[in-house]
Amino acid sequence: MNSHHPSPHQNNASRSHSTPTEEAPPIIIYEEEDVTEGLSTCLRSLVGRILTEKPIHVNSIQSALAGIWCNPSGFRVEELAQKTFQFIFEDERDTTRILNNSPWLF
Repeated sequence: MNSHHPSPHQNNASRSHSTPTEEAPPIIIYEEEDVTEGLSTCLRSLVGRILTEKPIHVNSIQSALAGIWCNPSGFRVEELAQKTFQFIFEDERDTTRILNNSPWLF
C-alpha cells in the first residue's frame, strides 16, 4: 500500500445550467489505482466512535486496541472526526475476526 494520499485532478468546468455568477462544484477525477487502493482499505476497515467525555489521542487508542485485539499485523487508527475513528487492518481476516468476536464495550 502506498503511504501517500491520492492526488485528485480537479476540473472546474461549468455546468450548462449555471448562471455566470454561480460557480460549479469542482469535478474530481481519481486515478484507477487510487480508487482500487481506497476500496481495498475500506474492505479491511472498521469505523467506530468512542463514547467518552475525556479527550482521545489516536496513539493511545491504537496502543490499547492493538493489545485487546492480539496485535493484528499492520493495524493503524485514523481519526475521521471528533471521537470517530477508522480502524484499518492489513488482513481482511483480522477485520472480520475483530468485528465478530471482540468486545466493543469496555
